[in-house]
Amino acid sequence: MANISSFYIKETKAFSYTITLNSSNPDITGDTVSFILKRNKNDTDANALITKNADVTTNGASGQADFELTPSDTAINPIEGFYEVKWTTAAGKVYILDSDKVLVKERVYD
Repeated sequence: MANISSFYIKETKAFSYTITLNSSNPDITGDTVSFILKRNKNDTDANALITKNADVTTNGASGQADFELTPSDTAINPIEGFYEVKWTTAAGKVYILDSDKVLVKERVYD
């Protein structure tokens, strides 16, 4: 699992998830793996502060989803929010890979 318990606003945050299903790593190159950050757990996905799809083409054949949140993605107000990482297969099956609190921290500027 990736360590995404916190990050700073306007920073690049890179992390990966390697998916294991039935003791093997499925080919996810045709699937979608999304990082969704919400202010409140009950917010809809449409109201998310950040929604970012992973790169599943580079390492997806071995089940790895690679995320890179850019400074423009993370240009939000500091909050203690909630995230989930959602895997949607090409066949339409949905799996939640991770879900937890996240602290988006303020930076010290010069």
